[in-house]
Amino acid sequence: MNTHTPGPWEIKLSRDDEGTLCHIGTPDKIARCGQHVCQINGWGFDYDADKEQQANARLIAAAPDLLAACKRISEAFKNAPHETQNAYQGIWTDIDNAIAKVESTA
Repeated sequence: MNTHTPGPWEIKLSRDDEGTLCHIGTPDKIARCGQHVCQINGWGFDYDADKEQQANARLIAAAPDLLAACKRISEAFKNAPHETQNAYQGIWTDIDNAIAKVESTA
């Protein structure tokens, strides 16, 4: 299994001649130019105009926290009473599928 850059991740905006750049990663890696987890390009000088890009950045930055929460929920669910497991099987399957998607080596 591959491992990801541990969280928490944050968003840092910078500007250059092309417009606004969004860097996502840990504070220490963002501080070292070029070592961010990802960069979202395409924002204009008025980044408030592009709500979808901002939402994408927030989702990416929250990824380590979301993965950790899914893992905690999945583990707790394994120890839940059978009635609870049966009642929420679909949700548990969705959570386990999301974890598998993140941890897939394909």
